[in-house]
Amino acid sequence: MQKISFKVNSSKLYFYEKSFNTNKDFLIKTNCNSHEYDFLIFLDSRGFSFETKKNLASFFLKKIKKQKILIIIRPLLMTTWGTLNNFLYLNPKIKFKFLITNMGFNDFTPKKKILAKNVLKQSNYLFKNKQLKIKFIEKFTDEKNKEINLYNVNFNKKYLIHLNKQLPNKKLILINTPPLKKNSFFKKRLRPKSFFSMINRSINFNKKIKTLKIINFTSFNEKNTYDGVHYTDNGYKQIFKKLNKIKIY
Repeated sequence: MQKISFKVNSSKLYFYEKSFNTNKDFLIKTNCNSHEYDFLIFLDSRGFSFETKKNLASFFLKKIKKQKILIIIRPLLMTTWGTLNNFLYLNPKIKFKFLITNMGFNDFTPKKKILAKNVLKQSNYLFKNKQLKIKFIEKFTDEKNKEINLYNVNFNKKYLIHLNKQLPNKKLILINTPPLKKNSFFKKRLRPKSFFSMINRSINFNKKIKTLKIINFTSFNEKNTYDGVHYTDNGYKQIFKKLNKIKIY
C-alpha cells in the first residue's frame, strides 16, 4: 500500500491505501477553504444510505451550517480505526475542535480473508506489532448458496492502548455501534452467527476508547436496520435524537 491523496479546495488530504473506495457512498465535502475546522466528521458506510431519505451525511451538513466542517465518509473500502488513525497522522495540518466518528464496526465484523488482510495492513501502518493476526472465524453459506470462509483481526489490549495514545480523546465524540437482537433476520442480506457476536465485541472495544463523549444505544432490530449494517429512517431517528442532545453545535 502507499499514500494516496484527494484534493479538497486548495489542499490535499492523504490516506494510507492503494486506492479510494469506488462505491457511491464515498464522500468528502467541506463548507470552507481552510485547514482549520470546527468539526471533522469521519464515518464509515453507515454515514450514508441509498435506501432511506435520512442519513448522517445530510444530518451533519444541515446541523453544522454556520460552522466550519470537513466530512469524510467511507474514503477506503475498509474504513476502520486504523483508517482514521492513519489519516490524522498523515494530515498534521488539519486542525479541529471536535472529531465525530463511528469507527469500530469494520474492525471486528467477519469478512473475506483479502479484506481482513487490508484491515491488518492499515492497523499495522502505525502500530507495527506482530501480535496482531488474522484468524479464521467460520464457514458461511451466503444467499447465493456459496460457501465462504470468514476471518477477522484479533485486536488486543495493546492495540487499544495504542489507539488511546494516538487519538485526540479530549475532542473525540464516538457514535458506538448499536447492538442487534440475536434473532434478527434481514431479507436484504443473510448474516453469519459470528456477525452478531463480533458486533458486541466492537461495542465493548469502543467503550474502552477514551473520548470526550460516547453515544451508546439499546438493541436495534429490523425496524432500525434493513441489513444489520445500514439504518432505516427509524434507526436514523434514534441516532439523531442522541446527537441532538450534545450541546456543541
